[in-house]
Amino acid sequence: MLPFGGPKGSAISLIIDVLCGVLTGSAYAMHLSTLENLEAEQNLGHIFMAMRTDLFMTKDEFASRMDEILRMLKSSPPAPDTENVLAPGEIERQNEAKNKVLGVPLAASVIDQLAALGAEVNVSFPNAISQKAAEARP
Repeated sequence: MLPFGGPKGSAISLIIDVLCGVLTGSAYAMHLSTLENLEAEQNLGHIFMAMRTDLFMTKDEFASRMDEILRMLKSSPPAPDTENVLAPGEIERQNEAKNKVLGVPLAASVIDQLAALGAEVNVSFPNAISQKAAEARP
């Protein structure tokens, strides 16, 4: 894949800005602050969309075409210093599977806060994952 830019990248950026900023009443274009400016209100907008693919083609045809484009993506050369190409959401699915086995990692301060809140309503905090499972995490 080529770097995101040029006329197509500009058009996609404009569409995103219109949908997420102009349409939602949030900041857009030059009204946006930088994420590094922690003093400024960010006023970021988001938009979510659902689309009925069966209005365009059958469910099976869409699934087949999606499988094909994902195979194309996964077979493309990875970026320098990376092992493989990942599809959107792939890291999250991998982490979810790992967390189902090993448990959700929490900072000690968060565990203390949750345990204290639970104690206030007479709900005990569940046992932490075993040390062996914690050591298995990368």
